Amino acid sequence: MRHTLHKVFRSLWFLELYEIIGIVVTIIAVIAFFTTGTQLDQMRGIPGYHWQPVIWVYNVYKTFIPKSIVFGMIFLFLFFLVAKRPMRQFPQMIGTIVRVFLPFCLLLAVYRTLQFFIPLYDPHDKDNLLLRIDHWMFGVQPSIWLQTYIRPWLTDYMSFVYASWFPLIFITIVALLIKSRKGVSEFIATSLITFYIGYGTFVIVPAIGPVYTLANRYHVELNGTIISVIQNTIDTNMTIARDCFPSLHTGISIVMLVFIYRYWRPLAWVYGPLVISIIASTIYLRAHYVIDVIAGLLLSGITVVVCPKLVTAWDLYRNRKVQAQVQLTDVPEPHPAVQTAKVDPYNSLNV
Repeated sequence: MRHTLHKVFRSLWFLELYEIIGIVVTIIAVIAFFTTGTQLDQMRGIPGYHWQPVIWVYNVYKTFIPKSIVFGMIFLFLFFLVAKRPMRQFPQMIGTIVRVFLPFCLLLAVYRTLQFFIPLYDPHDKDNLLLRIDHWMFGVQPSIWLQTYIRPWLTDYMSFVYASWFPLIFITIVALLIKSRKGVSEFIATSLITFYIGYGTFVIVPAIGPVYTLANRYHVELNGTIISVIQNTIDTNMTIARDCFPSLHTGISIVMLVFIYRYWRPLAWVYGPLVISIIASTIYLRAHYVIDVIAGLLLSGITVVVCPKLVTAWDLYRNRKVQAQVQLTDVPEPHPAVQTAKVDPYNSLNV
């Protein structure tokens, strides 16, 4: 048993920090699910209700996740052709794609399931507090003031950039895979930590957003082709999301912009206007309060500085562990190459 545990811990040294985060979150999520499931059943008055979110998540993502991985593989295959990269490296890239995409697949499952459980932790939404903060800062509710500027074409544009936010995360991963191995590892870890801190805050400060709380005060509807399509595809079985504070559309957009600027600077000229538009769309489309956006900016401002340092620290730690293990190996005269063996922090991202 002791030997088995030792082997398990040794295997952790070869994982990226974002994979460690995924493992930890999975353990926490499973424990929370089974310890609070009965309470959710009692609150809803439906025996076995806590399994419904799991079934819903499975039905939604059982086709989405494989398709996303396949599209990522196709994109990189085309890149290999255009860039004339050796095709012998492509099989390794398949494993890389799966490794970098799986943490985000878990992220989706945790997010969707969490939305059903948030009222269990705090049944009282904090929208009134957020409304008061916005009014204190501006003297008006910004989304109501913006009604003067609503136009169908602008609504379509704002709806498009708002909806493009999540696909842009995967585009950013692929772009960094092409450009920088280190950048991929840092970006994914930073994004996941930003997401999960945000999820924790959703539990502490649950809010449904101005689109619901100020619905009777809007006199101009958000009409447009794209937003109509989005509204028609919303699953009515999904509980109203309490995911306003902080605005992760804002926080993760800033994370994407920062890492693109660090590792593929010319592309930042494309990301910059897009990120500004995404942030503006959160208010225009009545999805967030301004204080949500400010909180998202502050959160990402911290994570883009701290998280890359955590990645570097983890890489140094696991290198020391592997080197110590090599020194303890019972070999009379190890080959010089073995004496200097260490973990390449980005060996799984060798593009």
